[in-house]
Amino acid sequence: MIKDDGLAGGKGVVVTNDENQALAHGADCFSKPSGTVVVEEYLDGPEVSLFASPMAAPSCR
Repeated sequence: MIKDDGLAGGKGVVVTNDENQALAHGADCFSKPSGTVVVEEYLDGPEVSLFASPMAAPSCR
């Protein structure tokens, strides 16, 4: 799995077994202003993203 570094909301991620596609996406990531890329091992199964803030609910204070 090749993706842009940072929060992208699932955008900018390529999951592929094709080496040329992975290299092309990595080169595209490096050409952006941040110039960083994340390479992760592919794990099969559901994915969950969780964002939390202590200021989210008044009852948390």
